[in-house]
Amino acid sequence: MNLSEIKAALLERNMFAPVAIPVACYLVYKLLRMGSREKTLPPGPPTKPVLGNLHQMPAMNDMHLQLSKWAQEYGGIYSLKIFFKNVVILTDSASVTGILDKLNAKTAERPTGFLPAPIKDDRFLPIALYKSDEFRINHKAFKLLISNDSIDRYAENIETETIVLMKELLAEPKEFFRHLVRTSMSSIVAIAYGERILTSSDPFIPYHEEYLHDFENMMGLRGVHFTALIPWLAKWLPDSLAGWRVMAQGIKDKQLGIFNDFLGRVEKRMEAGIFDGSHMQTILQKKEELGFKDRDLIAYHGGVMIDGGTDTLAMFTRVFVLMMTMHPECQQKIRDELKEVMGDEYDSRLPTYEDALKMKYFNCVIREVTRIWPPSPIVPPHYSTEDLEYDGYFIPKGTVIVMNLYGIQRDPKVFDAPDEFRPERYMESEFGTKPGVDLTGYRHTFTFGAGRRICPGLKMAEIFKRTVSLNIIWGFDIKPLPNSPKSMKDDVVVPGPVSMPKPFECEMVPRSQAVVQVIHEVADY
Repeated sequence: MNLSEIKAALLERNMFAPVAIPVACYLVYKLLRMGSREKTLPPGPPTKPVLGNLHQMPAMNDMHLQLSKWAQEYGGIYSLKIFFKNVVILTDSASVTGILDKLNAKTAERPTGFLPAPIKDDRFLPIALYKSDEFRINHKAFKLLISNDSIDRYAENIETETIVLMKELLAEPKEFFRHLVRTSMSSIVAIAYGERILTSSDPFIPYHEEYLHDFENMMGLRGVHFTALIPWLAKWLPDSLAGWRVMAQGIKDKQLGIFNDFLGRVEKRMEAGIFDGSHMQTILQKKEELGFKDRDLIAYHGGVMIDGGTDTLAMFTRVFVLMMTMHPECQQKIRDELKEVMGDEYDSRLPTYEDALKMKYFNCVIREVTRIWPPSPIVPPHYSTEDLEYDGYFIPKGTVIVMNLYGIQRDPKVFDAPDEFRPERYMESEFGTKPGVDLTGYRHTFTFGAGRRICPGLKMAEIFKRTVSLNIIWGFDIKPLPNSPKSMKDDVVVPGPVSMPKPFECEMVPRSQAVVQVIHEVADY
């Protein structure tokens, strides 16, 4: 290289220096800022460079406890940083209402990496992207499920399944865990598909439970949740470091197989001219009007009812039985109230949902069971699609927003003795809260989500909880055994995406011979 070429090269390098140096400085600055919390965000635990709060994140099964602990220190709305990603945690009613309800157009989305790629499918409503055609079609179709005629059918179907439950409890009281699963599953299948699961030994029950168990195990893997915050990481990781991919594919195959099997039987009955008024028959009859073009989308529409309801309803009734085992005095109060409602019919018929609506104390018990341990301690995350402001904070577009339901319902600033089961708290105030508490945005339906993501099965769930629980107390005296849990502090619940009570023992004794006779009469009718 001669002297002129060297001079030209140096000149060219000098030309780029004014640009390269600032760019390099900016990149270094951004790298150093990674993990740091912007001053405009809600407060939160101290961060570390690059990691943010990643090093403080617990396993999924303990997540609700840590999020609730931070809420007591940093308030009902606080933030976490995971690398560059912002996560805002909502642990009070005001922030849930203000951000997820009132700003629902900006916060109705799900994070794109919320679930591993094999499972992520917009055809499955709970995880569908809000602006997708699939979400719009599903949402429109579910409006058919909440009509007055449909609600009347819910009560009839659930009362029918409750009769079977009562007979099962007479025959096999120790197997109440299995019987409660059958009751919840059959109630949903009857409403959705016009079919029934007549016995707790039906092979579909363990098959479905196995698939849900696999899903919950996968969601308990620490790496799965980081993909919701860092979607690109999931694409780069090899299978050896992303074991959830293989699990997710197997889960999806089972899931879609179940959904298509049920849908196929509905189609065959319709071809044979059998019409039962089930929700999925209505969907098939109106599929063009509703916009369904993909058969799998129709299958997912029905399947979400099974997946969304079976475990959560069974979980509620198991917790109800657990609370009655620990608090036998509640049982007698419910029976005394039911006697007043049913009058002379108390020993001659099963109670109904209409009876339940007239019972103040009983409804306090239902609310307290829901509060003490919600089916999902942490609601599936939302995602902001636009910048938004709330209570002086700036929450930028692309923020993951998490509703910590467990923390809301166990907040010691809101509830006296929040870890104690006290139905009477709802006799003292509408929401069971302390006097003088700010109840902005508080409602009884937080367990069903918020904003435009509220579960469409809300009404059916409320009917189920009251009908099944009231019949159990009407028919049986639930007695603790020596090995029965004595309190919620006895580690009685298995935490996770859906939190089930651990198997426990209790004795279910028919309340009287008259009860036994009534159950046999209606069951054999």
